[in-house]
Amino acid sequence: DAVSGELRFASETPHSKEALPYVKEITVQKGETKHVFFDLPSEEIINNSEALRLEFYQGKHLLEKVKPNYQIREKQSDQVTVVVLDQHENSMQFLNQVRQEGAKDSNQEAAPRNEATWSSMLVSNVRPEELPTEAHVLSNINMLVIGDISASSLPSEQIKKIKEWVYAGGNILLSASTPPEILDAFKEWMPALTKQPGITKDLSSFTEISKKSALPIQQIALYNKSLPLFSTQKVGLGKLFFANYD
Repeated sequence: DAVSGELRFASETPHSKEALPYVKEITVQKGETKHVFFDLPSEEIINNSEALRLEFYQGKHLLEKVKPNYQIREKQSDQVTVVVLDQHENSMQFLNQVRQEGAKDSNQEAAPRNEATWSSMLVSNVRPEELPTEAHVLSNINMLVIGDISASSLPSEQIKKIKEWVYAGGNILLSASTPPEILDAFKEWMPALTKQPGITKDLSSFTEISKKSALPIQQIALYNKSLPLFSTQKVGLGKLFFANYD
């Protein structure tokens, strides 16, 4: 029979145990061996490698506990690191397949750090509570995507650190799926982040990105009818990107 439960990370020492905010729901069939991958900050592994434990819970009942294996996912020098906050764990994973074919203006606009060119993207989907709370740690990220999450999952202090990181050179992507309460925090940079629903049939931006002359849709709903599909605002040394659709 199948067993469903949660894989949870914990830091365990002889005298204490601390639950960590890295959790995944899994289902294991009888006799099945399943590999489950987590993206953990390198600081977590360096500081707690001997104490980290991976635990399998069914409800409140601990079924199994093991010491995790670590595998470094190397980042190439010309690779963009994208961190995605979204309740859909596969959101934006298609970006792992994106390759820059040349130094075209459209791609350079989204390139991080001093307009550097890039060859590919490394995408990690994390829970909001897994996001580093210090601006200097966020510097390991090239772009942060805030999508469909609970507004309360990003407290005001965390948003403040994110804004500090953007000023220092970070890139942030917001969209129509970003909670309005979070969009409000960035209106000082892009005042037009106000909902004024509309529809557009001008899908030339999608045609350019997909390199296809025909698209499966003829129109798209807009968050703000006065904005184009994609907007960019320079903020300090960083940039704010807004996708005007869900």
